[in-house]
Amino acid sequence: MLRLSLRAASFILGLWLLALMLDSLLMWGIHRKQTGDYGLWNRIVTGRGNTRILISGSSRALVGMDSRRLAKATGLSCVSIAIDGARLEAQAALLETYFQHNPAPAVIIQSVDLFSLEPLGKVYQPSLYAPYLHEPALYAYTRSVDRHFWLRRHLPLYSVAVDKMMMFDALWSLLGRETASWEYRFDGYRPHDGAWDGSFERFAAAHPNGQVYGVTSAGIRQLRRIIALASEHGARLILVYPPEFYRNMELTINRPEILQLYKDIAAQQQVPFWDFSDDPICRDQTAFYNSQHLNRGGAERFTDALAQRVRGWLESSTPKTVAYP
Repeated sequence: MLRLSLRAASFILGLWLLALMLDSLLMWGIHRKQTGDYGLWNRIVTGRGNTRILISGSSRALVGMDSRRLAKATGLSCVSIAIDGARLEAQAALLETYFQHNPAPAVIIQSVDLFSLEPLGKVYQPSLYAPYLHEPALYAYTRSVDRHFWLRRHLPLYSVAVDKMMMFDALWSLLGRETASWEYRFDGYRPHDGAWDGSFERFAAAHPNGQVYGVTSAGIRQLRRIIALASEHGARLILVYPPEFYRNMELTINRPEILQLYKDIAAQQQVPFWDFSDDPICRDQTAFYNSQHLNRGGAERFTDALAQRVRGWLESSTPKTVAYP
């Protein structure tokens, strides 16, 4: 009986070690990637994200702010760590991870949205976070939202079992290949060449009485956390509300209140808030592929305007020491 128990234990241990080895190999494959979201995050966690201007935000910053163009216009290196589908709690976790491994940038451009102040309540693109759960801030964020991330961190092969594309990405990388798809990012910027997709018309038809976006104390705390992180590391932060299509402005019932809240928080924390709602681009449908997102041409125009303002601000302003609660 004892011999049988020992054999069973040895068999289970062997399976566990095999699973652990396979998991480590696949994660190593992900950590070898040089392009796309994984490539960018690999730069961050290995201390290769050093830049003078850092862009943080959601998909509106991801596709709407051309980091290469901003760098050329300002003469300062620029990288975007914007996350598709992310709210402020995820952005804060990645920003904290960035600071843990890289020198602080001179300037952080923090993009905000109408929906930023309401936590998402789930982890969007969980496979993106899975290879980086050894990072305290990223694990704390994901675990607080989804208890299954404990399994992703501690159970070998769990992540690749539930996210098949992650396994294919890892295997492709182990073969020495990068995924040739829209996942490519250029210093963090992901251009979008699409024309107007008509989704806004469908959204407007479904919301004839307008749309109200949530504002929560948790969302406000995360914004203050981001501002505080910048201050603690000596980076100067700018809050930016990028252009949106004007018809969406008319559809959002509590839009003035949300933008006023951003202005109030910026004034309290002594950081600039740049609202581009009045930019002429907002009335040019050809600059967008939907009501919230600029296409490549729109991003180039907006980035030029943003760069001009950044240059003027850097030339005229003097760094201040600010105490944050």
